[in-house]
Amino acid sequence: MVSIRQFWSCRSSVGVFMSESFSNAYLKLEEKRKSLNALLLSVLKHVPSFKFRGLTLSVPSMMFDLMQPYTVGEHQHGEFEVTICEWGEYLNTSDGVVSIFRKDAHSVLVMPPATLHRREYTKRLTLNLTFHINVPVVELHEKRLLEEIQNLCAQKKFKFPLDGLSAILFRQFRNQLPLWGGRDPATVGLLAAAFLSAFFHSIFGEIEPPPLTHFDSQDFLVEQIKLRVQKYLNGKYFSEEYLQSNFNLSANYLNRIFRDRTGMSIRRYWQQQRLLLLRSLIENTDTKFCEIARILGFCNPAQFSAYTRHHTGKSPSELRQATLR
Repeated sequence: MVSIRQFWSCRSSVGVFMSESFSNAYLKLEEKRKSLNALLLSVLKHVPSFKFRGLTLSVPSMMFDLMQPYTVGEHQHGEFEVTICEWGEYLNTSDGVVSIFRKDAHSVLVMPPATLHRREYTKRLTLNLTFHINVPVVELHEKRLLEEIQNLCAQKKFKFPLDGLSAILFRQFRNQLPLWGGRDPATVGLLAAAFLSAFFHSIFGEIEPPPLTHFDSQDFLVEQIKLRVQKYLNGKYFSEEYLQSNFNLSANYLNRIFRDRTGMSIRRYWQQQRLLLLRSLIENTDTKFCEIARILGFCNPAQFSAYTRHHTGKSPSELRQATLR
């Protein structure tokens, strides 16, 4: 039986010679890929669902895929597929749109459900990390939303930047994988969901949901308020009046509906979500405190530290140390 090393070191029938250095690189990356995928299986059990525009999205699989110099033929997706180049580079073609992805470019390939005519090609070994995301579609407005996302992806050539909070969370997710001295699978799973949620909201947040007049549901209105509040988590102040122009409804009316359904004011919800984000960045990442302060809109690290102590009873350092124990 011919081994992998012997196979890649032999001349093929068409006279192509795969060098020993290529064989060594392949074996090393293949070993790394198998180890990482074994770890991701344990992580996957701890990845919670996340919400986007009223949709509940789940992650059925995460995997590292090693691409050899070849072309992947056309096929169709039944799920979202978010792919990040971990090593090397590759070319993607969908409906005649061509984009090149490489690790240093910090860009992500996003293939929505029903994407057709995808073709991938790489000139050398490439290692990719791919998330598959289930999108249960029931209502008409959900189908319209996916159509808008599909159109936006085509306009952007299926290529989106990985920056801001999503970049920070992805970096922490990748660095926390146990193979690289990270923490337990549950922590890595939470980081994976946090990254995907932040990425979806930052990229597809520019897509407006269907007009509220199409729905006679105060519950739907509350969900839309919650989504828009996320845009203000990086600000020091918040007022219900910020939302008036979004809904053409008075701040008092919005606040009354929100309080009836949730038991808290919109401003209190904003404070709660901002504090949850603050704690997540402190406890689940190694992001510098000055950077967290900047992300959340604090004037300086001292103000950030005082806010943290006031709302949690601990300083940022104490919170992080407690997590590491």
